[in-house]
Amino acid sequence: MFAQSGQSEFKTVRLSKIPRPVNPPQLEVSDVVFSDEFGNQDNNLNANEKSEIRFILTNTGKGEAYAVALKVEELSGIRGLIFPRDILKGTLLPGASIAIHILVQAEKNLPSAKCNFRISAKEGNGFNAQPFLVAVNTKEFRKPDLVIADALFSNQKEEGKIILGEKVLLDILLKNNGEGEARKVKVRFINPANVFPGARDEYELPALKPGEERHLNYEFFGNKQYQDSIIPITIKVSEESGEYGISDIKRVSLEQSLTKTDLKTIEIIGIEPVINRINNASGGSLLSDVDRNIPISGVLRENVRAIIIGNEDYSKYQDKLSVEANVDFARNDARVFREYCEKTLGVPAANIDYLSDAISSKIKSSLTRLNLLIKKDPELEVIFFYAGHGLPDPNTKEPYLIPVDVSGENFKDGIKLADVYRMLGENPSPRVTVFVDACFSGGARNKPLDEGARGVKIKPNDEPLKGNMVVYTASSGKQSSHAYREQKHGMFTYYLLKTLQESKGNITYQELGKELYKKVSFQSVNINRLEQDPQFAVSPDINPQWINWKLK
Repeated sequence: MFAQSGQSEFKTVRLSKIPRPVNPPQLEVSDVVFSDEFGNQDNNLNANEKSEIRFILTNTGKGEAYAVALKVEELSGIRGLIFPRDILKGTLLPGASIAIHILVQAEKNLPSAKCNFRISAKEGNGFNAQPFLVAVNTKEFRKPDLVIADALFSNQKEEGKIILGEKVLLDILLKNNGEGEARKVKVRFINPANVFPGARDEYELPALKPGEERHLNYEFFGNKQYQDSIIPITIKVSEESGEYGISDIKRVSLEQSLTKTDLKTIEIIGIEPVINRINNASGGSLLSDVDRNIPISGVLRENVRAIIIGNEDYSKYQDKLSVEANVDFARNDARVFREYCEKTLGVPAANIDYLSDAISSKIKSSLTRLNLLIKKDPELEVIFFYAGHGLPDPNTKEPYLIPVDVSGENFKDGIKLADVYRMLGENPSPRVTVFVDACFSGGARNKPLDEGARGVKIKPNDEPLKGNMVVYTASSGKQSSHAYREQKHGMFTYYLLKTLQESKGNITYQELGKELYKKVSFQSVNINRLEQDPQFAVSPDINPQWINWKLK
């Protein structure tokens, strides 16, 4: 339809062949629009994009308009523009209208400037429309910069090594760090021999705008013939121009421990698990900022033992529960706190009893064992961390920790918080530190375990502390303990980890209590629009020197 620069697609019409008018025509222009629907729709004329100038041309006169032709000029002399200069439309009857579409194509060498299109509608007998100007900002070419900003491997097993023949999930974060849009982006996963895709191995994205990031989930599994100790997954990313594609390889070791995740249908979505970060590039992340750059102290404190519990998946153990009753990110809370214990606080890995989605018998067994160890070694220091559900007895108001196999109706099968304090504090210990990211009012991060029975929240009793014990709890009174979804942690745990990260563990117990209260109280309202005020308590029997204690 349109001619290229300076050329008309129609032959010149001689004026002598144009009929004389019986009545005068009158050409009028209306509804002028610059359309950027072929580009990134920022109302600019961008390099390597196509746009349109649209308007309606109407003959409002009583006579026919003969040999109607359009003349398009760019008055600023800007290079890199392709558009039709002359367009012949023919005869326009009285009262008739025609929609005009003028395609403007910007080449890659287009500069940033302001162009002015002058458009004239002429008639063979000189009954021309009033010319009009369309002024548009042009934008020079800005290239995309595609990066795989982060990658995680996970599987469906409890923490353990990859097993050939079972599915593994690779979650990548693809980001455009450039200033230009990447179009028709294709992502292809390539496996070595004897490793197979679980469902699909190729994705297409219509576009990836500057700063935009997308999660892609890729499932794969190897057969028993796979001989290497490392599985390399090649990721090839291409885009429309063919100039800005990338290739990367993510590797996972058969000796590497992966944390459990629920594998999902392969689609372009994000997933919650945040395990085994590898080869992080500049840009976005699948992990919270506290899950990376964990300070390493270099000390080893053989006299410290820890129990760390993350109870998240209650619906797996209780048929009547929906997934909404699970405690989002509780496993991640416990997993990352364990890393801080090992790397920052210097607790030997062998001294940590780590329980993920723990049933009642496991928690009780772990507490009993630690109680005996403290009894045998009065120099043993203790750290206890719990993230999960808590519930109060509606009659006595006693708070309970709730294992994943205990329901809201049978909360008494859980573990009294008073019994936890007693078992940790009844034997002499130089220091007992307790962190509890749960609430005991009947609320929860998501849906309570027994929502119907606890529509009214209960203020639980404060349990007595013994020995050299300091306790930090996530909320107070009738409040609930909430998640910080953007960071994939409980709000309380996130700021506990953040403070450990920033202080490298060189912070007093009292300073930690003040910091948690200040940050969690403010950010819970700011982010979740809900109050959550952490509590800090010390035993009345505590050594007076506790005021100078530091976490490390």
